[in-house]
Amino acid sequence: MKPLLLIVTSLFITVSQAYSQCGTTIIASDLSICTNVPSSTLFSADAGTYVIYWTNNDTSTGIPASGTGDILNVLPTSPGASLLYIEAIDPLNNCPTLYDTITIVVNETPNLNLTDTTICQGSVVVLNAGSNSLSCDFAEPICSGTTTTFPNMTNTTALIGNNYDCLASQPNPSWFYFKIDQPGDLTLNIIQSTNSSGSGIDVDFILYGPYSSYTEATTYCGNLGTAINGSAINNVVDCSYSTSSIENAIITNAQVGNVYILMITNYANESGYFTIYQTSGFASLDCSILNNNSSPTSYLWSTGDTTPWISVTPDDTTSYLVTATSNGCEYTDSSIVTVIPTPTVSVNNEVIASGESATLTAIGTPAGGTYNWSPSNETSSSIVVSPIVTTDYAVSYLLNGCSSEALATVDVVAGLSDQTTHSITVFPNPAQNSLSIQVSEPLIGSVFEIIDQQGRVLKTGEMQTQDQLITISEIKQGIYTIRIANRNLKFMKN
Repeated sequence: MKPLLLIVTSLFITVSQAYSQCGTTIIASDLSICTNVPSSTLFSADAGTYVIYWTNNDTSTGIPASGTGDILNVLPTSPGASLLYIEAIDPLNNCPTLYDTITIVVNETPNLNLTDTTICQGSVVVLNAGSNSLSCDFAEPICSGTTTTFPNMTNTTALIGNNYDCLASQPNPSWFYFKIDQPGDLTLNIIQSTNSSGSGIDVDFILYGPYSSYTEATTYCGNLGTAINGSAINNVVDCSYSTSSIENAIITNAQVGNVYILMITNYANESGYFTIYQTSGFASLDCSILNNNSSPTSYLWSTGDTTPWISVTPDDTTSYLVTATSNGCEYTDSSIVTVIPTPTVSVNNEVIASGESATLTAIGTPAGGTYNWSPSNETSSSIVVSPIVTTDYAVSYLLNGCSSEALATVDVVAGLSDQTTHSITVFPNPAQNSLSIQVSEPLIGSVFEIIDQQGRVLKTGEMQTQDQLITISEIKQGIYTIRIANRNLKFMKN
C-alpha cells in the first residue's frame, strides 16, 4: 500500500506544480493611438507560456480583425473606438484558457496639405495649415452669429467635372459648407481683401444645394450642379462673376436641416483673406457643425507662430515647417517659398524747350525683361516724347514674372534756348536710402526742395556741387517732387 500512496502523492505534487505555473490574469493595456501611425500592444500573463489570439469585434475603425502572438501591430486608417477580444492559451503547461478585452481608441491625425509657392521679392504670401479647403471634400464649416475670416488660395485651380455655371474660370477656389438652423430667406456677405493694405480683391462665388446632410453633399463632390431643374437636389442656387470685391449669396425659403456648399474664387490671384457673414434674412445657420470640425487644436510654426495660418515676406527662398496637434496626435508639414529677386529699373529725366523732343531711356537690371511705358503704351527700352507741358512718364520692367517701376519727368520750359546749361538729373529713380542730384554748373548754389504729394516740404538744401548726394532714408515710401530753380522732377522712394 505504501508504494501506491507515494504515487498518488507524487501525482498531486505534479498537478499542483503545473497549475502553479499558470497565469491568472492577462496584462494588456488599452490603447489610444493615431490614424495612419503604426502602433502595437504587448500581451503577457502573470505566469505560463501563453499564446494570444486577438479578435476584433468592431471592424469599422480599420484595425486588423484578428492576430496571433504576443504583440498586436495595428495601422488604423480611420478614427473611432474598437473592442478587441483576447483569448490566451498555454499549450505547454496544460493551463486554463484566460479571457479579457482591451479597447483601442483611434484619434485622427491632423491632415496638413501645405504647398510650395513662388513669390517676387518683397511680396507677402499666406501659408495656411488649417483645412486646405481646396476641394468640396475639405469644405470649412461656417455659421450665423460669427464672422468667418479665412485666407484665400493662390496658384491653384478648381477640380474639373462640376457645373460652375456663371464662373467661366475657377481660379484659386476655397470651399465652405453650412446647415440651416431656422427656416427663411438668407443673405451672406462675401468680401475679399489683401492682407497688407486691406484693399479689395475681385471675388466670385457659386452656391450649390440644398442637401439633406453634409454626407449627401460630399457624395456630389466632383459632380456638383448637375440637377436637371431648380427644385431638384444639387441645384446651383446662386452665382456671381462681377468684378466687385463684395458679393451677396442669396437663398430663398431655406428649410431646417438643409446643407449648402459654397465655393469662392480669387480671380486676381492676390494673397489675402475672405470674410463671410450673414447680413439679412430670418433664416439662421447651425453652429453645432463647428464642433464636428476635425481641425487641429494647436499649431506651432518654425517662425514661432501658433496660428493656423501665417503671413510671411521672406527675402530669400525659405522653408517653413508647421506641426499640428489634435488629441495627442501630431503631424508636421512644410512649405518652400521660392523668392524671385525683383528686377530694378532706372530712367533719365529731361528738360526741353517748348516744341522740342526728349529721349527717355530705361535700363532694367538684370537684362532680358520687357518694358511698358505709360501713358504712351510703348514697349521699347527707349522712347521719344514731345510734350507741350511738363509731363511725367512711368515705365515698368517685367522679368521672370516680377516687375518694378520708375518715373521720368520731362520738364518743358518756355523760351529755354540751351537745355544743356540748365540740365537736372535725379539718380537712381526709384531710390532707397540716398539720392544723387546732378545739375549743370549754372545751377550750383540753387536751393533744392523735396516735396510730398500733399505739397509739404520735407527736406531742403543748397547745391554745393554739380553732383550732390543727399540722404532720404527718413522719408517714407512714395512719389515725391524735387524742385530746383522753379523746375520740378518726380522720383519714387522704395
